[in-house]
Amino acid sequence: MFRRAVSEIVNPGLAMLSPDEPLAVALSLMREKGTSCVMAVSSENKVVGILTERDVVKSLAGPFDTAAPMRFLMSRPVSGIMKDLSVEDACRMLTDGEIRHLAVMDNKGGLMGYISHANVVDALAVEFMCENILCSEVMNPRMAAVSPQTPLIETVKLMVERRAGAVAVLADGKPAGVVTERDLTRRATADAQVLTQPVSAFMTSPAVCVPPEGMVYKIILYMKQKGIRRVMVVNNAGLMVGGLSFADMVRFHPRFL
Repeated sequence: MFRRAVSEIVNPGLAMLSPDEPLAVALSLMREKGTSCVMAVSSENKVVGILTERDVVKSLAGPFDTAAPMRFLMSRPVSGIMKDLSVEDACRMLTDGEIRHLAVMDNKGGLMGYISHANVVDALAVEFMCENILCSEVMNPRMAAVSPQTPLIETVKLMVERRAGAVAVLADGKPAGVVTERDLTRRATADAQVLTQPVSAFMTSPAVCVPPEGMVYKIILYMKQKGIRRVMVVNNAGLMVGGLSFADMVRFHPRFL
């Protein structure tokens, strides 16, 4: 797997905008393309920033103005990787930098596309299958969780504090649903009254759950089929014992070295 070049897994479906475009336009483009980021590109066709779902969620905890230029929320500089480097290099950069996207550059410095955890996991799937890795070996046993009655704003603050891509919503220890950065990005609003509503009004339900003894490669196939990036892990009693995301799988990559 690690002999594969980044160019083999690059996602060419870029969403690009001028950094001066309103945030509302960027959010609409992310929803339309079903993407987790928008690249900010200058008039000279240079990448000057990236707006991610995490950036949007972080902004919900403070003043949020969809009419403001995207530049005020985007992250910069953008982390990039040359197309000829290996998937191992990409895993290391994503994990060490605690980031989810890498701009992929050609040999002339031009933007080819980007890679995310999802692209890397496509390359890791065979390794997980060959090594017979179980979900319990890879999962995060400390997935952030709230109750269904928790106000949305408190859930947002928890996601930001924990740098979590999702928060489990538990009722008596059992998954009632999950609220993700994508859920919040799709419904992003500056309405303060919305932020006081219970998180149950925004969560995705029912939650997709898997057992600790599940084979990771089978879970990857299931997640790809469902179009999701994380699942909850439950024991025989239906109680949540952890979460498993594409990010967790990428962080596991040293096992395959």
